[in-house]
Amino acid sequence: RVQRIAASAGEQRQRRLKEVRSRLTRELASTATLKWIGVFDTEAKLWLFVGPKKPKKPAVLTNPRTLAAAKVRPVIHDPVFRSGQLELQVAAPIRSPGGATLALLVLDFDAKDLLAITGDYTGLGRTGETVLGARRGSKVHFLTPLRFDPGLSRVKPADVGGERAKPLLHATAAQSGVTRALDYRDVPVIAAFRPVNAKGWGLVVKQDEQEAFSSIAELQTVLLLALGAV
Repeated sequence: RVQRIAASAGEQRQRRLKEVRSRLTRELASTATLKWIGVFDTEAKLWLFVGPKKPKKPAVLTNPRTLAAAKVRPVIHDPVFRSGQLELQVAAPIRSPGGATLALLVLDFDAKDLLAITGDYTGLGRTGETVLGARRGSKVHFLTPLRFDPGLSRVKPADVGGERAKPLLHATAAQSGVTRALDYRDVPVIAAFRPVNAKGWGLVVKQDEQEAFSSIAELQTVLLLALGAV
């Protein structure tokens, strides 16, 4: 259909555009987490849009490397946290029967399900949390709101050579395990880490070391009191 639209003009082109827009509107209405759908040319210029508000330029097509990749295969952009909402964008090539990339399809999702996972502190005590991150060059970036910085306004990306980046650095390197580290508050924590292989992200579940070992400290106190009594 995209190929036919590109080859048409005038009234015929408008009719075909209307048909595609109608179909995309139905898709948008049937998917609760889908916020908008856009069709862009290979230079990231908007061609067709369905949704409440047109974006200036989608984040997934902003980076030249990501734009180049989206012409070849589906690409998932890192989550973007704006105004209390987490957005996730996906771009994929629209090809001709001969395999040439004609345009790019971009889907923008409300990633509230992802936010629900990282924001659920059940069983993690007073200090535990789940952190999603990614390595970008010499920095490790936190991708979702943090328990002690919900707006991601105070915490800066961590240097890959520093102690704060250690758990996420292991996770983004496709490793799994448990380690002791300093978190983004410079507090000693016990952290379990594992990769999210589909995207190269890392997932860390951590708890302050003091809270994690509090039961051991309590046991030690009880034993000392018992020994004193004996």
